[in-house]
Amino acid sequence: MAGDLSMWRDGSREDRIFVQRVDPHDLGRVLGVVDGLVPDGCSITEGYYTDARATASIRHEGAWGDDLSWLRVVHECPAYGYRAELGTFLVDKVEETQQDGMLVTDLSCESVLWGLADDMVDYPITFGAGSTAHQAFWTVMRITGKTGRVLAG
Repeated sequence: MAGDLSMWRDGSREDRIFVQRVDPHDLGRVLGVVDGLVPDGCSITEGYYTDARATASIRHEGAWGDDLSWLRVVHECPAYGYRAELGTFLVDKVEETQQDGMLVTDLSCESVLWGLADDMVDYPITFGAGSTAHQAFWTVMRITGKTGRVLAG
């Protein structure tokens, strides 16, 4: 039913947007869910002509304390069997502040593409002599858990 357009017209549907912590070496392995999200402090920004292609700002109540996992933003509508992964991001910057006696953490996140370009991805990628662009592309796709298509030309 995910392709059923009536889902988007249904004003009574219940949507869930949440953030998962995922293992950067195995993107299929979910380490947990980020609790205490503050929806007004969360956003995803996309831009085709930017260095990162996608960034995210995530605000939650409490301390962060996790510098190793990546974050995946997920949108679900269980009644319709709909699930979309809106993006998987690296945490670039963590800012903790006190607001009304509560610790609030703002996470600035960058796309995996940005992480590869700025050597922030802690996965050793080496291309030896004689490697082709085609081999490099598929290696990066496999590591980042994405699919791709190579067009002739």
